[in-house]
Amino acid sequence: MTNYEDFYSEVLEQTFSLNDARRRFLAGEDVDQWLDLYFFSRGVTHTTRRLNLVYLDFAKQSICGGRFYLSRLDGDWVVVDMYGRHFSKKFVRFMTGCVFLLRVSEVDLVVSDDGNNIIARRGGVEQELIVGGKLVFGGILEGSVRGVENYTYVSSKKNVKVGYPSVRLTTKVYSGCIRVHTIIALMVCGVDVVAFATGSKSDGRSYDIHHRFSYALTLDNSPSNLALMTSHTHDALHNHYRGEVGD
Repeated sequence: MTNYEDFYSEVLEQTFSLNDARRRFLAGEDVDQWLDLYFFSRGVTHTTRRLNLVYLDFAKQSICGGRFYLSRLDGDWVVVDMYGRHFSKKFVRFMTGCVFLLRVSEVDLVVSDDGNNIIARRGGVEQELIVGGKLVFGGILEGSVRGVENYTYVSSKKNVKVGYPSVRLTTKVYSGCIRVHTIIALMVCGVDVVAFATGSKSDGRSYDIHHRFSYALTLDNSPSNLALMTSHTHDALHNHYRGEVGD
């Protein structure tokens, strides 16, 4: 961890800005110290999961006006379909709002010049991923995509029939699961979701990402089904509706 007293003395005359940190990050600079200061200034603990989510936010690119997003974290491309419905064999139902991972070592992904598509490049062949307004994998990507069939399901609550779908991002320093709805909320709300709505309450979390309609019933992680609220309000809401399954 950073020695904050020394670090403050170095940046005392500078104005801290997340936009500046983002610019430095995209230029290939190490911004860990800047983010240490950010987390410290917001009263939350610097954790690797929070740090990785900030990196995802810094690297994100909007496609089709925010209908899709492309980001990257170390060895993984992260493709986010904010509202798309993708079939799950596990539940024999469609899931709404999904995250997909592809290995950087296997394929190159770029946003088209008009910002309305994602171009996959592999072995000298190019392929558009958005066809007719829908995210479609296949062709040169056959067998390379980790998506709805590869989710890990986690929950902090007992007796939950359907846990929250999560993706496992493998990074240089951390291998762990991040909930799909956290990534989707991050694409919309930005870094403050990371600072306040992830981790444990002892680490400084004071907000929760709530599903307006139970995820267990809807399998819906789209932004229209998510709401950011204080943890106190969230707890009170679920205590009121004790019969509700899931988040």
